[in-house]
This record gives sequence, C-alpha cells and structure tokens, in this order.
Amino acid sequence: MERQNEFIKNPEGMGEEEMSENQDIKKAKEELEKIQADEREQELADLRMKHIRDTQAVEEYGYLKGIEKGQEEKQKQIILNMNKMRMKIEDIAKVTELSQEEVERIIKEETKK
Repeated sequence: MERQNEFIKNPEGMGEEEMSENQDIKKAKEELEKIQADEREQELADLRMKHIRDTQAVEEYGYLKGIEKGQEEKQKQIILNMNKMRMKIEDIAKVTELSQEEVERIIKEETKK
C-alpha cells in the first residue's frame, strides 16, 4: 500500500525496477501514460479545431467587409454619376436612401480626389 501511495503522489518518480516488482503499479503507470497521451491528443485536436474556426471567422469577416466596401464604392459611384447628370441633391438622397448631408459629404470628398 505504501508504494501505491508513492505512485499516486509522484507517478514519474517510480523506477522501472520498482514497477517490475509490483505489477499493479506498472499497470497503473501504463494506464496513466495512455490517458495523458489521449489528453494531449485531445488538446491538440481541440487546438486544431480552434485554429480552423478562427481562420474561417477571419475569412468570413474579410469577405463580408469586402462586400460591404464594394457596395459603398458602388453607391459612391452612383452618387457621383447622378451629380454629373446635374440631379438635385434632394433627388440623389431619395434614390440612394441617404441623407442630403451624407450625399453632399460624399460628393465633396470624391471631387477633392
């Protein structure tokens, strides 16, 4: 019983000789190593899955941001084209569903470039 308590307190401290004398301790150590290996494998699998999910989230975020940016650019181009056609700011705002102030700001920013 004393050796079993030693094993529980410090499984790595048991030498091969002591384990060969007590088959129960040897079996317990083998089982412990197997469980630890499985835990490590599980942790690695969890980390791999986390990496995959993180990568997918970053890609999806970038994709959605790209779509959003493209839509903004297209709307700016439409506003500028309507302005070139000498449409009233009020009408441009109605068509684009933006405020007149926002339409004016976009026209001002884009004409500065």
